[in-house]
Amino acid sequence: MLEIVFIILLWQKMGTRMRRKGYRKPIWFQLFVPIGWVAGQLAGAVAYGLVGAAAGQQTEGFDPMTYLAALVGAGLGVGVVFVGANSWPQRSHRPRSVRNPEALNAPESMRDRLLPARVH
Repeated sequence: MLEIVFIILLWQKMGTRMRRKGYRKPIWFQLFVPIGWVAGQLAGAVAYGLVGAAAGQQTEGFDPMTYLAALVGAGLGVGVVFVGANSWPQRSHRPRSVRNPEALNAPESMRDRLLPARVH
């Protein structure tokens, strides 16, 4: 249950972080939070199981070390997602009505030709 709460908090943190970077709809970044969590958990548990099997360790039932390895893997998985999201550039705030961004930097005489006329 605490894992679900933690994933929700990380989901919200990702949305806040990406909105501050200028992304209006950060849902695509937020979707990778639970995906990274589950993939990391699975990878951590499998890696611990393979290392344990290679060492000749045999356990039956619940192994708390496997769960701990899964949590470490989940943290690493979400960490990779946050590092990847942080590498995305800051978005500039351009008006949505401008179809030709070069027109904003053009001299006054050229703007009338480059910018579409607005219909009121």
